Parts: sequence; C-alpha cells; structure tokens
Amino acid sequence: MLKMYDFPESVCCQKVRLAIAEKGVEVEEQPTMLDQGAQYSEEFLKLNPKGVVPVAVHNGRVITESTIISEYINEAFDGPDLMPADPYWRARKRYWARQIDDGIHNPHCTSISFVVALRFAFLDTLDTLEKLEAHLAMVRDPVSRERQREGFELAYEAPSFITAVLAYDEFLGEMDAALNETGWLAGDALSLADLDVAPYVHRLDCLGLESMWANRPKIADWYDRMRSRPSWEQAIRKPHIDKWLGLMAMGGKDALGYVQKILATANNAK
Repeated sequence: MLKMYDFPESVCCQKVRLAIAEKGVEVEEQPTMLDQGAQYSEEFLKLNPKGVVPVAVHNGRVITESTIISEYINEAFDGPDLMPADPYWRARKRYWARQIDDGIHNPHCTSISFVVALRFAFLDTLDTLEKLEAHLAMVRDPVSRERQREGFELAYEAPSFITAVLAYDEFLGEMDAALNETGWLAGDALSLADLDVAPYVHRLDCLGLESMWANRPKIADWYDRMRSRPSWEQAIRKPHIDKWLGLMAMGGKDALGYVQKILATANNAK
C-alpha cells in the first residue's frame, strides 16, 4: 500500500491527492501537521531531510517532491493514464509542472499565502522579538528565512509580495490563453497538468483573490469543471481544515485592495 505523509492545506499535497483520487489508489494517510512542527521531527527528517511534505513511501522506498510523486503514482498504479499520449501534449504537461516548480510554488504562492494569511497565525504566538527570531532560526533555507522576515516586517509592501502578485497574474494569463485553444491545459483531456495547477488557483480562491481571473472566463470555466469532479471532493474539499480556511478568508478581505492596486499600477505602466 502507498503511504502518504501530507498536510491538508499544503498545495503540493493537494495536487498529489488529486492524482491519487483520479487513479483510485488506496492509500494509508500519515497526517504531518505543519502547524505543529511535525515536519521537523527526527522521524520525519529521516524520510525527507528538507523537512517538507508530501512524502510517499511505497514498497519500503521513499519518494519526495510532489511533481515526481504524482508521476510515480500515475506510472506505478492501475487506473486512467494521467499523462497525455501525444508527445507534444506530454511536453506541455511538463511545461506547466516546470512553471509551478520553478517559481509559482516558491517563492510566489508561498509569499502570497504567508503575507495574506499565515503570518497572522504565527504572530498569535510570536509575540516577542525573541520568539520571532527563534522561529526564523528554524527555517532551514536562508532565502525563505529572509523572505519570511520581509513579510513580517513589510507585509503588503514587501517586494517579494508585489513580485508574487505580478507573477501569478502573468501565469493566469498564460493559462487563459492555453484554455482558449483546448479544453484542458495539456490537450482535450484532463491530465496531470490540470491536477498540478488546480491547487494554486484554489489557493487564490481560498484567499479571496478570485477576482484575479474575473476577466478570464476560460479559467473560471476550467476551475468549475475541476471542482465538480469526484476527485475534488475527496482530495480537496473533505480534507480542508476549517480553521485554516477561516484564516485565509479573513486575511483575503484585507489583502484584496492591495492586490488590486498592485495590478492596476502595473497595467497603467504598460
């Protein structure tokens, strides 16, 4: 049986869970609660020294990195093939995965999620400078550590946040253009491309930033079709944590005006 270490609100875990649900794979779930620091436990770090989810264990072998895990699941288990048959569309699938892995996930989705919502959860407990510095010292990657520090100090004025909003907007523009040509992101059938990307659109929705595709009806239609699939109920809707959804929605109300101002300023400068 496939064993999965994951966290419900992790976008990387969500895309793997979508692949699992679409394939109909039986899985043993091992919740790894990031908000409780479980990713830093000695047991978990033996599986993934990077201290990030998801992690898959199959036949005693450990597989890390969400894009790789999704492709492994598609190849190792029976069920519908989630990779396009045509070489061109397989290349397009990999293009979308590369877009996610090379920037949309980190730093852009990470920056937006942190500034809009997650920093408030941290600040509830990091109520002294000493506690804040102790938390930052636990962030293993020095670039991520400084980006968090910038988010704490500058919030919506942080350069990394502004860059993330603009990068996300450009990504959505590419999506809209692709969906004007075909029904799905890598051809006329659902594939891993759609499963890889959907959680990143969903994160904007959870943060109350769905207006970022208000003038892109093809994205809205695609997103509605994704949410209507049984896999969405199993992989996304059921595992959601109400506390986290509430936190994201609350932060989004405050962030929306800043995001709209960033996009308007960029459009006026063109």
